[in-house]
Amino acid sequence: MTPSQRTSRAAEMAELYRSGLTYPEVGAHFGVGGVAVKRFLLRYAPEHRPRRSGRRRGVGTVPPRLELLARYQAGETLSEIAADIGRSRERVSVLLQRCGEDYSPRRGRPRKEQTT
Repeated sequence: MTPSQRTSRAAEMAELYRSGLTYPEVGAHFGVGGVAVKRFLLRYAPEHRPRRSGRRRGVGTVPPRLELLARYQAGETLSEIAADIGRSRERVSVLLQRCGEDYSPRRGRPRKEQTT
């Protein structure tokens, strides 16, 4: 296969992929497997797919750590914060630990102040 044929074929594959077909579906059009399509596109058309926006799941972005810390210190649980931002409770804990000495893990829900 000549370089111009590779470029042409990569452009066709990339167009099919961008139209919503998966690698195996694109491969079926050309008589090859999905892995072969992926490798071919990564080698000859690396711009074939958009870059990730930094967020793999859910919608939006993770708030800055200090905002998470403020929410935690205000009494929200790790589970509540995690559900709100679409991450796991463990991931929120890791993000808070990276804030440094301001974060101290607690067990359960904070006690509410009683007014008498």
